[in-house]
Amino acid sequence: MLKQSFNRHWAQSLLLAVVLLFFSCNAFGQNASSSDTGATLSNDITIGKISFKPKSAYLNKAAYLLLDSIAANLRAHPACRVQIKTYLTEAGYFAQQLSWDRAYLITKYLIEKGGVSEYRIIFSYESKGNDTADISFSNSEEQSIIPPPPAPNFSTLKHKRQ
Repeated sequence: MLKQSFNRHWAQSLLLAVVLLFFSCNAFGQNASSSDTGATLSNDITIGKISFKPKSAYLNKAAYLLLDSIAANLRAHPACRVQIKTYLTEAGYFAQQLSWDRAYLITKYLIEKGGVSEYRIIFSYESKGNDTADISFSNSEEQSIIPPPPAPNFSTLKHKRQ
């Protein structure tokens, strides 16, 4: 019974994220193409939230499904950009690196598995929060680069930086 309730809640959340992404991207595409009017979207719109187990940077099945859906919508709407922000409940070098690992894992998945250009993803990480990652539609002009890891010796991922 509890599992059915969780699955239904998760499915509703995924559907809402897809609908928000679709309408946000359409609005952005219209605004981007009519730049002579000066119309822009003023705020980022959260389209998904991923929860992590404490001290873990691994994605669960629900997170992969959400990211697949977001990637499909981004491929369908080339004017859209997303911002990935990760948060932690702790402070210190380990927490900063874990937050970076989480943002990197999501970014890497969207690029490698989702086929999204790295230039359409804004990567950011925080050390204060609640063990989550927010994925937002963004109209920011911020440059899309993956910053170097803050404390690579504390990384929980087995990844190779290029």
